[in-house]
Amino acid sequence: MEAGTHLLAGDDKPTLLADGGVENYDASVDAVVEFYVAEHNGRIPHAAFQGQTADEVHFGSGEHVPDTLAVAKVDTRQARIAENRARRCVACK
Repeated sequence: MEAGTHLLAGDDKPTLLADGGVENYDASVDAVVEFYVAEHNGRIPHAAFQGQTADEVHFGSGEHVPDTLAVAKVDTRQARIAENRARRCVACK
């Protein structure tokens, strides 16, 4: 939640106002919720969407993501294997 702390100015804390049984939060809560939704939909990749964000799926702009991730997975695995083999002990060489 640290990423959204800039949305609350100073010591402002969200206050709950009771209005005839209807609960209303002040505008700072709206800013925090807006920030969270934007981060969740636009920046956080989802496994259910094969690594795409919700926005990429919704707007159709992330078709390349699964292929890019598949290539990166193979490249990373090959690099890890090469590094592990290079670090063998002296007796195994």
